[in-house]
This record gives sequence, structure tokens and C-alpha cells, in this order.
Amino acid sequence: MWSKEVANTLINPIYSISIHPDLEGQREPIVPKQKWIQANRRLIEELGAEEWLSRLLAVLEGDFPVNPDDPPTFDG
Repeated sequence: MWSKEVANTLINPIYSISIHPDLEGQREPIVPKQKWIQANRRLIEELGAEEWLSRLLAVLEGDFPVNPDDPPTFDG
């Protein structure tokens, strides 16, 4: 069994990827944490943990949909 500290370290994706610059700024959340957890728990069940984690890391690296009305904040 992992200690809480070790588990929290392993869960943190910062150790395996570079976070996309658009995700580094301060923003107000649009979904309450509990709703996000509930939705993603369901996605994990549907996709499987490995696929869900792969998609999470891809999003954190910058592979996410953008609003075409937002001004560009990086090379594009």
C-alpha cells in the first residue's frame, strides 16, 4: 500500500510532461471539483484507466480543443 505522500507524488503528471503554457495561468474553474470528479470517474470506467490517463496527459501537454473566438496566446 502506498503512503499518501508517495501516491500524491506518483499522481502528479508534472514529473512526466511539460504543462502547456495555456494551462499555467490562473483561471476561474467552470466546473465544481466534485462534478469534475464524478464525470471523470465515469469516463475512467468507460475508457479504462490507461486510456483516460493517456488522454489526460495529452490535454496537459496542449492537445485540447480551443475556442476559435479566443485570441491566440502562443505561436498560433
